[in-house]
Amino acid sequence: AVVSTQSGITAGEDLPSLANILPKRDGKKIKDRKDKKEDEKKSRTTKIISTGTKDNKKQLNSEAREFIPSHLLEESDSRSLIPHKQTLGDRLYPRVSKYFPTHAAKITGMLLELSAAQMLLLLANESSLKHFVDEAYKVILANGGEAEPMDTSLPHSEPQPEEDSDLSPLFFQPDKAGFYSPRTAHNSPERINCYRNIGRFIGLCLLHNHILPLPMCRHVLKVIIGKKISWHDLAFFDSVLYENLRQLVIDAEQNPGQIEKYELTFELEGESGRGAIELIPNGATVPVTAANVYDYVRLYTRQKLIGSARPALRAINEGVSDVIPRSSLGGLTAEDLRLMLNGSGEISVDLLKQITQFNNEAGPNEPQEKITKFKKWFWSLVERMSVAEKQELVYFWTSSPALPATEEGFQPVPSITIRPVSDNQLPTANTCISRLYIPLYSSKSALKTKLLIAIKTVGFGFV
Repeated sequence: AVVSTQSGITAGEDLPSLANILPKRDGKKIKDRKDKKEDEKKSRTTKIISTGTKDNKKQLNSEAREFIPSHLLEESDSRSLIPHKQTLGDRLYPRVSKYFPTHAAKITGMLLELSAAQMLLLLANESSLKHFVDEAYKVILANGGEAEPMDTSLPHSEPQPEEDSDLSPLFFQPDKAGFYSPRTAHNSPERINCYRNIGRFIGLCLLHNHILPLPMCRHVLKVIIGKKISWHDLAFFDSVLYENLRQLVIDAEQNPGQIEKYELTFELEGESGRGAIELIPNGATVPVTAANVYDYVRLYTRQKLIGSARPALRAINEGVSDVIPRSSLGGLTAEDLRLMLNGSGEISVDLLKQITQFNNEAGPNEPQEKITKFKKWFWSLVERMSVAEKQELVYFWTSSPALPATEEGFQPVPSITIRPVSDNQLPTANTCISRLYIPLYSSKSALKTKLLIAIKTVGFGFV
């Protein structure tokens, strides 16, 4: 599969192990220092979770209210949280449920009360999340909560991340915003070649004014057009992580001495158990302060957006350049490129009216007044459709849920063929030529019923 839904570019090379170069006794010292560093890091993480004062760190609170997922809430429900917290809760709840399903709502509610710095640790990787969840479960038990029923069918052990394999999907959706980013993996030559071919496909879409049915994260678009990546691009990748980093900066500005008590350093936990990553040389020993918090946020963002995905991003960039000159994209912004590739999500009925051609195959005996009235029925129904229904109609009609950015992008031009009278047939479409076939229904209500049934029915066939 190419896509899955969930939670400067230079290729990096593995450095030789110092233990194989230095004398054995030096190698042993290096190993001892590494072990000591790991112990200190674990100590810092545990300290932030379970200790601290009321002024500098928030403890896991057993009295926190239980989290309610969005799909169980009604509109304007007073139990809903602020949007940022509710989104974060919706992401955490299913992951917490894998470990402690009975207490998932309570544990999620406890985690949502943590500080921005603690949340950065929690979101670092699955191992960090598991550590926080285990601590929250211990707090629940210590305060008289019931133990989780044992069920061997539940994955209580840490799940194996699928991105470890080069057979995993090439892209994933890091946030609910609907944008996709390359999935990190071992990056074999075959996998990197797949990314280059996707870049060529993107180039062909730009060359021939075709819609790309894969909305990319903003930083991927910037890589394609050669623009500098900023930390605000993280909002299109992971809005929750972006909000936590933003809150960290605000805390540093409002209370400069506070941030040092979080004991953050210029070191991140690697994804999928790949070890710690230092953002700067000796980053594990450099504390994050109010003076360098902006550097921390910038480097953190760059590692999250590019990091181990840089070979894939470079391959996509090279693939686009295989099809169209690099200079032809120089004057574009990321928003320009998104509009060209993905079209406009807002369906303009006026634009459709302007470009759509009608063909009358209803028969020579049908009066022109009836055909004209039928056209008015159709556009009246389309104007009253919801945004989702308009997208479903365009998808049923053209195989794309969005309209091209310009009129020149309509290739071929959408058309509607009016078929002979029949209230027993549904509308059909030939997406290869963007043609909609609609029988001349006897009433407006019949047209509405049949059209909505057709666009909401998933079906495909050759004609």
